[in-house]
Amino acid sequence: MSTSQKASRKNTDIKFLDIGHLPLYNEDLKAPDEPLEVQQLRKELQEADAILISTCQYNFSISPALKNAIDWPSVGVNEW
Repeated sequence: MSTSQKASRKNTDIKFLDIGHLPLYNEDLKAPDEPLEVQQLRKELQEADAILISTCQYNFSISPALKNAIDWPSVGVNEW
């Protein structure tokens, strides 16, 4: 946290997102039926000028919580 704040410019806002509360990804739920937490995550990501993801290694990969947070917004809301 402090490294990103030190590296940022004075006029930069840094937000940390808590992804632990997101429900497990469910491909059957599409907008507008997505959970509110997912809608809020999408909004935060769409409003961001940049996204920095930092995580520790978990079984030679990323953590399940991070994968879940990537899975939700990786699917477009209007696929068809």
